[in-house]
Amino acid sequence: MGHYISKEQTADEHFPKFTPVCVLSRKQRNKLIRITRFSKAEIEEWYLIFIDLFPAGYATKNQFVNLYMDVYYMGKPLELAEMVFGATGIGEAKVLTFELFMRVLDVTVKGNKEEKLKFAFDVYDLRNMDQINRSEIMFVLEAMFKLTGKKMTFGDQSDILTRTTTAFDAMDKIKYYAVNFDDFKTAIEEEPWIAEALNINY
Repeated sequence: MGHYISKEQTADEHFPKFTPVCVLSRKQRNKLIRITRFSKAEIEEWYLIFIDLFPAGYATKNQFVNLYMDVYYMGKPLELAEMVFGATGIGEAKVLTFELFMRVLDVTVKGNKEEKLKFAFDVYDLRNMDQINRSEIMFVLEAMFKLTGKKMTFGDQSDILTRTTTAFDAMDKIKYYAVNFDDFKTAIEEEPWIAEALNINY
């Protein structure tokens, strides 16, 4: 994953400025009501939380990672935080705006099964190639384990390897050594245990 900005560097040195306001504009609120499944009250409540966390009106990768580290302080969330940040579809701006935050939240909280599976797929798609391979699956599962703060034993490593191998082989039926989203979704629908093996909740 890419290198993130150090705590000593400010976002203003690297990113475009967004002008936050204490009250969400009517235009932005109405747009979010239209493109998400959140109510007006829910959107306004989430806006206050977002601005409290990120007063500049957006989150840089470094700020997002630091938030993960505060939440999962007992573990080592750096790698997984970077993966999740990359899956948000931040685009060229390289920052998480409130609108993008609400789009992601809409999928993860109120999305249907396919939408949630697509987001999970994007987390595993570390190379942004619209396909995932065996190594990416193992890397993400290892990052998830690190959230626990436990020391990884040989047994843990063996378990992750087994889960990776069995899940990937079940998805890669044509032995292409890479799985696209359609293969990913179809395999999980046919064999739900794959989702459990990959720590996917939908």
